[in-house]
Amino acid sequence: MFLLLFTATNISQNLIAPASAEEELKISAIVNDEVITIFDLVERLKLFLLNSRLKDNPENRNRFANSVLKQLTDEILQMQEAKKLGLLATNDDIRREIINIEDRNKMVRGQLFTYLKQNNVGRATFVQQARARLSWINVLRRKFAQSGGVSGAEIEEYIANIKAREGKREILLREIYLEYPSQLLAGKIKQLSNRILQDLKNGHDFAAIASNLSNAYSAREGGMLGWVLPELLPTKLADIANKMQKGQISAPIETLSGLYILNVEDSRILSADDIKAETGRDLVEKRLIDRKVALLDKQEMHRLRVNAFIEQKLQ
Repeated sequence: MFLLLFTATNISQNLIAPASAEEELKISAIVNDEVITIFDLVERLKLFLLNSRLKDNPENRNRFANSVLKQLTDEILQMQEAKKLGLLATNDDIRREIINIEDRNKMVRGQLFTYLKQNNVGRATFVQQARARLSWINVLRRKFAQSGGVSGAEIEEYIANIKAREGKREILLREIYLEYPSQLLAGKIKQLSNRILQDLKNGHDFAAIASNLSNAYSAREGGMLGWVLPELLPTKLADIANKMQKGQISAPIETLSGLYILNVEDSRILSADDIKAETGRDLVEKRLIDRKVALLDKQEMHRLRVNAFIEQKLQ
């Protein structure tokens, strides 16, 4: 059974500053046999706004409440699946992830949590999100291994296709994908996409918003799809991407399942040197793995949502 009732007007009244501990413990959603409280939602909103480099104010909390609640819901489904398969991320996994984040951001040890504390974000909130993400990666790795991996024939076909592109225009592309939880909520997602577009026009970082809001697997890389031949994209996206120039961001593009916002970071005419750089077997194998894992991610999340009981309780 799949029941999803996320309504911003109901949620927003309790997001600014819950009046009491009783308010904080009110249930905002039930996911199978687990609950998401108002406290959980408010804490995650603070982390989301910090990561997205957006101001933590009532307007932004209300604007992104539905999307963040959906993320929390998906994470619970992912954790439930990982627990069932014995693939939950360990405390050692979390520690390694923290070290990686600090290294990437040129932080000294312990600086990440100092930074979160300075911005009123709880340590537990960050750890919960990291554990869900790493646990889901474990699940996808298991599913990918069971699927048979990538064959030599697939690698050779990919290399041949790259070589056939010599002289054609490619674009370095990022995406934000906003999935419709149901057609009943399509209007809410359209409103969100227009607000995101306005934020991007106002200078907010595309990669940061993609990482926090996009429902595509590419969100893990800030929405980065890499160098893409526009005509190989789905038709609606291809028609728009073909006309875009370096630095352009598209208006929301509607498909049957959701909305896309595209960002062309660069473009090039594929040369022989580019082909040589793009066709190393290790690189090709990694890209094929990423493509298959992205498809698995979409299929598995659809399966989990369809078979879940998800109900918003907050009134």
